[in-house]
Amino acid sequence: MALAVSAAAGDPFTLVLSMGVAGGFRGWTEVGDLAVASRLVAADLGAESGLDDLREPAGKVHEMDRSLGFHSTGAPPLPRPASSAVDGKFLALDDLGLGSSTIVPDSQLVDRLATAVGLTGRRVVTGPILSVATVTGTELRAATLTARLDPVAEGMEGYAVGIAAAAFGVPVGEIRAISNPVGRRDRGSWNMPAALASLRTAAGALVAHPEGLLASTVASPLS
Repeated sequence: MALAVSAAAGDPFTLVLSMGVAGGFRGWTEVGDLAVASRLVAADLGAESGLDDLREPAGKVHEMDRSLGFHSTGAPPLPRPASSAVDGKFLALDDLGLGSSTIVPDSQLVDRLATAVGLTGRRVVTGPILSVATVTGTELRAATLTARLDPVAEGMEGYAVGIAAAAFGVPVGEIRAISNPVGRRDRGSWNMPAALASLRTAAGALVAHPEGLLASTVASPLS
């Protein structure tokens, strides 16, 4: 809405930043670190392809059947597929011919953002930041995402913000403060105060150095 209104008023945005907290992938980030996106990736936007063994273990009711009122004696058995082979391939939008699941910010903008927030004294990591519809809550999914995309952090909004900015031809960047490790869901491992403190410090650094964020030699307002 803000992008449309400003464009219609003849005073378009010059830069859009998506900022917030995120989970950090082990080996790349720790709680309190700042992550700057080299790519904004819609990690689970696409389709799965492959065969599964559809049989339920004895006595177990599929959750969908349970929600419809079936019990272990009333849920019909599911047939075994002709092949028991499992092909767990994920098809991204690119594979499906439906566009791209990745937004790549200008590399010079990424460098400037990393330099600006680096003045906070916080550790800064640059790499792919994932946007997901379902937050990762298992070590298996974290390992799968790592193997496929080698990300540094996981959030939920960055890719959508990037799509909106691209529709108006506005440069986009994403910065995340790490609040917890990505993996098994453990609320006890979250440190929101530390992440929010890093995020506030990063925002202050960006506001104090807006002229260093864009390639133009003319200072531009941070939008």
